[in-house]
Amino acid sequence: MAQLRAHEDVAQLYAAGRAFREVPFTRVLDDGRCVRGTIDCVVQTSEASFTIVEFKTGARRPEHQAQLDLYVDALRQAYPSARVDGLLVYAEGSTDSGA
Repeated sequence: MAQLRAHEDVAQLYAAGRAFREVPFTRVLDDGRCVRGTIDCVVQTSEASFTIVEFKTGARRPEHQAQLDLYVDALRQAYPSARVDGLLVYAEGSTDSGA
């Protein structure tokens, strides 16, 4: 995990705010179903600005972006007036911004 946190994008983000790791969430879907899970990391950079960081060690897969999108939606549901962004961080050294 230290290798993933050493990514330049992640290090800058951590330096700019307060990081919360293993954040539980609940998201009520449009059809009324409830989804629960744990977000790898949420960095709060201001009173109303958050970035979700999702760490991945395996190969890139389309469902990674879908997972990040769900997390972003969940935090937006919890904090409707906040700005919420997402960042996928892969072990091989790259990052993808999302939502």
